[in-house]
Amino acid sequence: MNEDTPRQAVHFIVRGRFQGVGYRMHVRAGALSSGIAGWIRNLPAGAMEVRAEGTAAQLERFRTVLDDATGYGRVAAVEAMPVACEGLAGFEIRP
Repeated sequence: MNEDTPRQAVHFIVRGRFQGVGYRMHVRAGALSSGIAGWIRNLPAGAMEVRAEGTAAQLERFRTVLDDATGYGRVAAVEAMPVACEGLAGFEIRP
């Protein structure tokens, strides 16, 4: 990534039906291939919470990963809210 390209951060809530850990692994793989740093974790009501940091183009590619749960469940809605960057590195699955 070019050091002059501004990083942005987005907090996502993904609602739907998910099977096991497959969707979280799918999102992690998509994040790493898109150059996104951040994390994903389950929420008590069955939704997923995702924090993502990257360039606008990287975040746009990553959004398509969140929308596609093929084989891992069904995504009903994805809510996105811009937030401040924290300088995250890597992408982890949180408990």
